[in-house]
Amino acid sequence: MRCSRQQSWNSAENRRKLLEMIRQARFASIGFTVVATIVVMSHGLTFATPSNRKASAATTCPHDGELRTYQQWRQTVTFPYVAPEAKLHRVKDNYNQVEVGSSKEEVIKAFGSPDFEQEMYPKEPNRPCIGYAFTYYFEKPEDLVNELRDKKIEVFFTPSGNVKWIVGNVGLPEKGGPAHRE
Repeated sequence: MRCSRQQSWNSAENRRKLLEMIRQARFASIGFTVVATIVVMSHGLTFATPSNRKASAATTCPHDGELRTYQQWRQTVTFPYVAPEAKLHRVKDNYNQVEVGSSKEEVIKAFGSPDFEQEMYPKEPNRPCIGYAFTYYFEKPEDLVNELRDKKIEVFFTPSGNVKWIVGNVGLPEKGGPAHRE
């Protein structure tokens, strides 16, 4: 009789531990999902890919042929990538020359040509272009997106080519933001 009570107690205790582990795993999974959702929602935009882009002139952003695409930039660098110090100094020294509303030409005059330009589209199909992004990388350890380890400045433009948001992680203050209206 004593063994069966001990086994019952162990079985009940094991069930309780198992249920607690399942509960903790669910909370961890929910937490990860919430964080991922917040990150996606905070950016609120999707870069152009062939699968979400339509060929209609009404929905596309024309790419500036004088600026590189990500694929073209990627072919010119090796990882880990570290830009020349002069590039970061130029951006930092001229940062106050660029504001919300500045044109693409003014940004290029102040910062130099970006590493690449990307066209941006909403996630919903058949929607018009929502703007452009210039990316200036200063450090990129690997060819994977890593918001913490990639040191960069991104300049987001309206479809008409005016700065809407400048953000980065190289010690410069953010200007504008995703909610800024033209």
